[in-house]
Amino acid sequence: SKDPRTAVQRVSCEALSKIIRRWNKDYLRYAPKTIEKMYELVRINVLITSQSGTGVIRSIVKVVPDSRRFTIMESLGNEATTSKFQDLKATCFDFLCLYLSKQVPALKGEDEFWTKLLPYAEAGLKDVANVRDSALWLFSMIQQERMDLTLPVIKQMGDHLKSRYEKDFQNKPVPYLSEEQKLKEEEEKSAAAGVGTEKRIAHMRK
Repeated sequence: SKDPRTAVQRVSCEALSKIIRRWNKDYLRYAPKTIEKMYELVRINVLITSQSGTGVIRSIVKVVPDSRRFTIMESLGNEATTSKFQDLKATCFDFLCLYLSKQVPALKGEDEFWTKLLPYAEAGLKDVANVRDSALWLFSMIQQERMDLTLPVIKQMGDHLKSRYEKDFQNKPVPYLSEEQKLKEEEEKSAAAGVGTEKRIAHMRK
């Protein structure tokens, strides 16, 4: 992924994503280091390079279950709250929304899961506009599952922020997850089309 040629970066990231999907939970030990390396690509102002890095992180968040040490959450949350790059911070909050939607009930059943996740969202609420909006989506998802933890935060919100949250974010579908679902459907269609093409080619060779 360090190769400066975008085509090589794209192909290597696609190959890495396939490895991640194949290894699944066994890739966890490598996940934090991989995520850190992919941040270098995501923040590059070249679309195909940024998308390549984003795709690898998406694969990790989607298929690699986090541990009770919450290493994946920390990799995403720390960057979302401390990075010098505002667009990357907003992207990391989007990843945290996806992360929350993918974790197993056993992990989300632990109080420590929520007490570690909520402070990331709270920090995002104090950030610049695009980061704050992404953090509000995460906060909304947290409220749907742990209202008891979010009510004190809502009470402390300023009138303007509270009004925006209740009108535009609370109990609304998360845009990033809607886009993720569309992307999944497109990938499934492409995969099905690829299988169909392979069958037709095989038939022609007979």
